Amino acid sequence: MHVTTVCSLVYLFSGNVVCLPKSLSGPTKGRRSGYGGKQESGETIRECAIRETKEESGGIRVLELDKRGVVTFHWGSKQDVPGLSVERCTDVEVHVYRSDLWEGIPIATDVFSDPSFFPVDEIPYHEMMPCEELWFAQLLAGNEFTAEMHFRKCDGKIFCREGHLHKRARHDLFAKP
Repeated sequence: MHVTTVCSLVYLFSGNVVCLPKSLSGPTKGRRSGYGGKQESGETIRECAIRETKEESGGIRVLELDKRGVVTFHWGSKQDVPGLSVERCTDVEVHVYRSDLWEGIPIATDVFSDPSFFPVDEIPYHEMMPCEELWFAQLLAGNEFTAEMHFRKCDGKIFCREGHLHKRARHDLFAKP
């Protein structure tokens, strides 16, 4: 049986810098990413993005969200998805948002450490998920996109088997709730 988990991912921008905290758990453990997580029953993906950002950043209040993309991560088996509680093979559908209007100061939490800001022309791709550079550049350019990433785990390390970027976003994925 194949399972799709729906998640949000929010990147906080302040001018020409973006906050990329270091994840302490799940598939992104030890890597820089945005704030996000699994959509709960009864909430929209937008509500999920706002809730997860507040929980994981130590209280950031998102005032504006701009949906930029949807990235589907294909994992071969449960063993390929470290820290993700799923019972079967899974896809993770991640709705990617950009926020340029938010209040608060990101702090280290039990989910993220080192919430550092990086200039957009100095993104530490080597500290992010494999293949992330493929679609993250579209986020920085302000484009809508969809992408598919196929991952595997080998010798305890995650690597991207292949990635596909679709610059023309599927409009049904961008419908406002």
